[in-house]
Amino acid sequence: MYSRYHSPYRDQLVWAEQKRLSPPGQGMETDVNLGEIWKIRIWHDNTGLDPSWYLQHVTVWDKQTDNLYFFLVEDWLSVENEKNEGMVEKEVLAACPQELRCFSRIFPAQMRLGFSDWHIWLSIWSRPPRSRFTRVQRVTCCMLMVSLFLATCAIWYGAIGVKGQSQTSVSAESIGVGVTAAVVDYPLQLLFCFFFRKIRSKVHFSTQCNFCRTSHK
Repeated sequence: MYSRYHSPYRDQLVWAEQKRLSPPGQGMETDVNLGEIWKIRIWHDNTGLDPSWYLQHVTVWDKQTDNLYFFLVEDWLSVENEKNEGMVEKEVLAACPQELRCFSRIFPAQMRLGFSDWHIWLSIWSRPPRSRFTRVQRVTCCMLMVSLFLATCAIWYGAIGVKGQSQTSVSAESIGVGVTAAVVDYPLQLLFCFFFRKIRSKVHFSTQCNFCRTSHK
């Protein structure tokens, strides 16, 4: 990391820690005073069965000053990437507030978050690694929704349904049953999702002075 201290003429390279960040969202910490960070250089050793990295962004949080720095990458660190001339190393400047607020970056980021975390079915596979909402809990909510929907339909056709009418055909009644089941069951699923998201893990992570986190896949 390149940081500019109080002297505008001296740029200093601060080595926080050299470490391979394998899981997405992996972080590293250091006691070094980071100063005002304006550029980072990030690379990997290009080893393993699938050494290519797609790096979305790097976030650096200086807890001494409570400053947060964003470095937008959105690129492959791979020898097969012609755009990067096959380099597994990249230098990235700190993003300015205008870059972080532009619609072309906010909209895709929110879409990725929506599908990877808030879509209850797709998030079973694409759950963010730091989410409190575990995959087991997400599967539980999905199975709860299916069970409630089947139970609601069974109660409807057992007590109110028209006799002699095929339950597999599409009709005004079947559409009404589906809408009614969704209205009745969906709030219960949202309630379970809310409780699961609020549950805190029993595993506690110690925090030090500065924290550097990368998000990649």
